[in-house]
Amino acid sequence: MPDPEYELELLRSMAARLYEHFDSVRIFCSRQQGAATVGLTTGCGNFFAQQGQVGEWLSQIDAGSLPAPLTTSEPEATEDDESEDDDEEHEIGDAK
Repeated sequence: MPDPEYELELLRSMAARLYEHFDSVRIFCSRQQGAATVGLTTGCGNFFAQQGQVGEWLSQIDAGSLPAPLTTSEPEATEDDESEDDDEEHEIGDAK
């Protein structure tokens, strides 16, 4: 059986590490425990920014326009790629 105190401390540790690089962090995790789904969340930084990000994410779900999920490896470049660095920063609510 999982240790809830260990899991929460793990989440807090990861949030703190991310917070060293970002202004606001919120982590949501879930797992199955028997027939139930157990959810954990923690965060650091500006709570109102976290709330705004969650609201934006829910709006994207409602609109059917969620961004592609993050991957663990870099996609291979193709000949059609114009540049290696096409990431852009945007504020919540701005269209990309």
